Amino acid sequence: MRIEQLSKYADISTGRSFRGAIKKAANKGFKVIQIGDIVFDKGEATLDFDKLTETEINTSRSIECLNNGDLIMVAKGREKHLVLLNNVPDKLICTQHFLVVKPKAEFSTVTSLFLKSYLETDFSKDWIEANSGGNYQSTIGKGILEKLPLPDLTDESGSDFIEYVLNVNAELEKYHQLIEARKNQVAGLIIEMVKQ
Repeated sequence: MRIEQLSKYADISTGRSFRGAIKKAANKGFKVIQIGDIVFDKGEATLDFDKLTETEINTSRSIECLNNGDLIMVAKGREKHLVLLNNVPDKLICTQHFLVVKPKAEFSTVTSLFLKSYLETDFSKDWIEANSGGNYQSTIGKGILEKLPLPDLTDESGSDFIEYVLNVNAELEKYHQLIEARKNQVAGLIIEMVKQ
C-alpha cells in the first residue's frame, strides 16, 4: 500500500496571530477561540461559543472565518486536542495556537469526522509527539502536520479503510452513550435510595 501525507487530503492553516491579550470589543466583533476556551465533556474536547471573547479586527485584508466541519487542533502543549466544529456562529476565528484542518473537496470520502478519528489514533498521536518541536513546550507546526503519513485513500482499499474507521468510531460513540446512560441510572438510584 502506498503511503501519502495529510497535505494530500486536507488543507492545513494556522489561526490568526494576535500580539498580547485579545481586547474585548464593545460592539459585536469576531469571536475568538483561545486555548483556555477548550473544555472537556465526557473525555471529549469541546467549547462553548457563547463564552468566547469578542474583539474587533481592523485590517484591509480579508479574514477567513471558521465554518461547520472545520477541525481545530491545539498546536501547543503536551496534548494536541481536536475539536470538530458544528453549529458555528458567524465571524468565528481562532488564535495562532491552533491549526485548522479542512478536508479537500476533491476527496469526498475524506471527511472531517474521518480526519478527526485518524488524528486521534495512537499512531497519529505518537507521530505528532515524536515530530513536535519546542524547548520548553511541545509545539506542532503546519509544515510538520502536513507530513503526517496516511495510507493511500484514493483506491478501493482506501475507501474500505475510511468506512472501517468511521464504523468503529460510530460503534465507540454508541458504547460511550450507553456507559453515560448507565452512570446516570446509578446516580439516580443512589439519590432515590438516600432520600428514603
